[in-house]
Amino acid sequence: MFAVVFVLGLLYHTYTDLKYMLLYDNVTLFLAAVGILRTFYEDQSADAVYGAGVMLAIMLLLYFASRGGMGEGDVKLAPALGIWLGLEQGLLCLLQLTSLHRRQQKLFRIQLCCCRQQQYRRSFLHLTFQEHCS
Repeated sequence: MFAVVFVLGLLYHTYTDLKYMLLYDNVTLFLAAVGILRTFYEDQSADAVYGAGVMLAIMLLLYFASRGGMGEGDVKLAPALGIWLGLEQGLLCLLQLTSLHRRQQKLFRIQLCCCRQQQYRRSFLHLTFQEHCS
């Protein structure tokens, strides 16, 4: 039951993040509250506290280092994920997300480079065609 709530909350966050670029605080707080209930039910409160604290600290460092490149909703979501995942899995999650973000940036740069080359070719062909027609 707890896992279903976690997955549905993350799916809703994914939807709102992709559509509106927003992570709603009430959904994050709900995920954190249900995560806290789960940790008491499964007696894993120490790992949840460590996970939430370390995830928050890392995301705050990244937030201030990025100078506006990351939203506040991401920072607020990190402790909730730390509650759910604990310290070890939370750090693995951050590592995988960082790796995924790097790959996405490289792909975007390649696409941008290809688009610029195509624009240059089009403008060059257009100028060449105009020179011959005039």
